[in-house]
Amino acid sequence: VEPSAEHPATRLVVRWALNPQGHGVLALRSLDESFFTPAVGTEYPVGYTEGDDEVVYVGTGTNLTGAGRLPGTAYHYKLFSVNYGYYSAGVAASGRTRMPQARNPGGGAPEQPAAVRLGDTNLTFGVEAWGTVETNCGRARVVVDTDPDVSDGAYGSYTGYTNAAHRQAGSPQFTSTGAWYWAMQVDYGSPYGAGFWHGSNTAIWGEMVATPVATLTVTVSPLPDPASVSAVTNALNPTGAVDLAWTPAESYPVMIVRGTDTLPGAPAGGHAYTNGEPCGGGIVIYPAAGGTSFTDSNIVEGTTYYYRFFSENHTYYSPGAVFVQFGGTGDITGPVFFGFNVDGAVFTNVCLSGGLTVTGLIQDVGSGVYGGASNRYALYRGGVELASGEFTTRPEVNGAARETPEPVAVTLPLDLVGYTGTYQLVGSGWDFQPGAPREGTNTFVFQVVAPPDYLYRMQITFNYDGDEPLRDFPALVVFNESLPEFRYGQFASPSGGDLRFSDASGLQWLNFEPEQWNTNGNSYVWVRLPELSRTNNTIWAYWGSPRETNPPACTTNGATWAENYRAVFHLHATNGGTARDSTTNLQHGALQNMEAVDWRAGLIGNALLFDGGDEFVSNTLAAPWEGPFTVSLWVESGAAGQPAGTALFAHHAEGFQIDCDGAVPGSYRYAGLNTTLIGP
Repeated sequence: VEPSAEHPATRLVVRWALNPQGHGVLALRSLDESFFTPAVGTEYPVGYTEGDDEVVYVGTGTNLTGAGRLPGTAYHYKLFSVNYGYYSAGVAASGRTRMPQARNPGGGAPEQPAAVRLGDTNLTFGVEAWGTVETNCGRARVVVDTDPDVSDGAYGSYTGYTNAAHRQAGSPQFTSTGAWYWAMQVDYGSPYGAGFWHGSNTAIWGEMVATPVATLTVTVSPLPDPASVSAVTNALNPTGAVDLAWTPAESYPVMIVRGTDTLPGAPAGGHAYTNGEPCGGGIVIYPAAGGTSFTDSNIVEGTTYYYRFFSENHTYYSPGAVFVQFGGTGDITGPVFFGFNVDGAVFTNVCLSGGLTVTGLIQDVGSGVYGGASNRYALYRGGVELASGEFTTRPEVNGAARETPEPVAVTLPLDLVGYTGTYQLVGSGWDFQPGAPREGTNTFVFQVVAPPDYLYRMQITFNYDGDEPLRDFPALVVFNESLPEFRYGQFASPSGGDLRFSDASGLQWLNFEPEQWNTNGNSYVWVRLPELSRTNNTIWAYWGSPRETNPPACTTNGATWAENYRAVFHLHATNGGTARDSTTNLQHGALQNMEAVDWRAGLIGNALLFDGGDEFVSNTLAAPWEGPFTVSLWVESGAAGQPAGTALFAHHAEGFQIDCDGAVPGSYRYAGLNTTLIGP
């Protein structure tokens, strides 16, 4: 019993061979693997039912195609030979229909907007060819949420039932900044239903799932504030009117809130304000609309007013960090921090192996940002301070007032943000205006959560008995199916994308880089161990998560190799002209005169075979070669007795090399100012 090649989601094909006597066949189908026993002397027609058993075939053929089956459902069959009302004991077989298939446009990335702003709605999302269910591609809608289980998220409107190869649908509204997950839900109509989801970023055909779990994400950015805001006395009514002007940001409508003797607060997202309506302790004097100027003619002479400008997008608003003061003296507020990428965000700690880089903006239009060391941050988890210090990116000392906000940033290491919980990032800065210094602080809350449950894990122990602990040590882990706890079929990603490593506590994720993934043999993975010692010599490997099928950034960004590694060349490619450097230095080498036969299997994955003549890898390795350093190679001589001076590694500018020793066949030596034998 197997799915039909043409309609694998709704048809099963049952095949059999007749018994040696060529007797006819009666076939039953059931959903629960229990079958009634045909009564002797009774002939049953197709369509006869007893309980949930149904007679689906009577005849002398050797196959049956059952249409109209539900996708992703197991069906059970039992076949009997029939001879004039007498039946054999019967043989049973089972099969399952597949889920409908989907892929992304052109086999590549899913279709999603290049940029999403707070308040955006009805944005176009899409994937390629849902896969037909009995010629019906169904109808689709986009579902978005701030966590991977999008079932309780916001649902867009269904498209019509069409057979379009490329399916697009409009999104619901994005009502907060930060990371959002999205998926497509498909309704195939009666009798198949609507419980089919596609939320994966796989680039090939794949089955849809019955659970609304998404790995597709978009980042929702804050709205930009209006620029070039000003407030000047009205020439015709200098004591009773103020002329306001601004430049809209990206054509967004602008709303202006006026406060009397105090700076008004921010509007509530999702609410459409009308003229004169209270807002944040002030009143709305200019509801969201187009335009670049407005005259406020309802003021009282001698009163200090503060005008705060907001961009508006479908009843959601920008931070409103731009404002002007009219009348009175002094600046009532310190610097304002806003637009932080962590504000309201949710991070999975498996994605923070390289730490968390916090970015945001600071502005103080009233008098100017002091800048420098006064711009600081403090990090809390659960109300307990973890760290504090200066922003590493910040305005210059004594920066003057600017209409354009200035960036601030700091990178928080993994040992601070790798634990699950609620974090508070507090930005603070001083405005040292003459006679009245003002401090401005803003707090941004974000979450760090554990990754989805992994179905499988395995403890790995390293046999290390050295006296000194090794720091940031790249350990080689070799996987194959001779390990009793390990099977390639357990992975959610065929290429091992759901593989992860943690320290012995399971609380700190480790950087790693696969060198070769081979489901038919050995797979080699380098794992960076923060410390390896006699008493700290175990880690955990995890796999089998359908939500985490994309490799983390550390597998390609060089984070597996500590800063003191100048270059690491695995030489594991199977073609091309580049020897890639796996470190963050990206000092890739160029293959010279290599031939197709030179790519070979090596001790660790693939390797290169050099002929001892004009085949080599060239590289500048620009960093100065001063002080102690180490050169490490895995090498095997093609034959003993090679000519002396056949180099394995040479640095011509510094005048040394590691080469074959012709006097001691099969041995190697260091040759520089002095020559030292380094053994076979």
